[in-house]
This record gives sequence, structure tokens and C-alpha cells, in this order.
Amino acid sequence: GGLKPIQRNGLDYAIVRVPALTLGQYLRNFVFARLDFVKLDVNGAELPVLQGGFQAIDRFRPLMLIKFCDRYSALYGYTGDDLKTWLQNSGYEVRGLTGRLIERQHFPDSVNLLAVPAGHTCLSYLGTGGTSNVVDGGAHE
Repeated sequence: GGLKPIQRNGLDYAIVRVPALTLGQYLRNFVFARLDFVKLDVNGAELPVLQGGFQAIDRFRPLMLIKFCDRYSALYGYTGDDLKTWLQNSGYEVRGLTGRLIERQHFPDSVNLLAVPAGHTCLSYLGTGGTSNVVDGGAHE
């Protein structure tokens, strides 16, 4: 037994198999009356996670805080533009943490994106805030 490390690019790795569920499967297995907020930090798998949970996202319309980086998403074959387009097509506005709408679609560094359902009451608190090309906790806006 035990984990057997493997080496790639001079770094030690261990392969661990764990059971996994999509967000949609998870929510079907448990009874939820509401889902208000989702935080995603899945090292590049953001779009596949959202796609797997589309029915729940469409039903509950939660606010979502999504940590994103093009470098990691490339491992899954999509870009920031693809993520932003998917969110917009799903009825979400993509904003920075200070509330500004995001125009930029490529994020070489990790950024935090706030996905807000169109018409959500928090939009009145965020205001229009202009637009932003880079988002990272508001430090680069």
C-alpha cells in the first residue's frame, strides 16, 4: 500500500483516485431549497464544473466567485473568453470584485471574477462602476 510517487518535470507527484460528482449530481443527491453562492477554485476546470452544474445554476441563479487563470484553463481546452461567453449566455454579468464589468477575456494571472445573475438585487449595490480590463481583488482595476 501507500501512495507511489511519480516524477514529471523534476517534481514528485502522487496519483490518488477519489470519487467525484458534478455539481448537478451533488445537488440531485441532497435536498436543497436554495443555493445562494458558489465559490469555484478548481485550477482550470471552472467551465467543466459550471457545465456539469448547469441545471442547478439555472434553477437557483447563485452569485458565483470564480478564481480563473488562462494558463490552467488551457489544460482543459478553453479560454477566459469561452468562460465569459458561457456565463453571459447563461444570464450572468461578469464583474470584478469592485463591481466593475469585465471587458478583458484573457487572464494570464489568477483573477477573481464575480458572476452576477442579471437583475440580481446586489447589482444596485455594485453600481455601474465602469469597466475593467484586469481583476484581482480590485488591486489592478
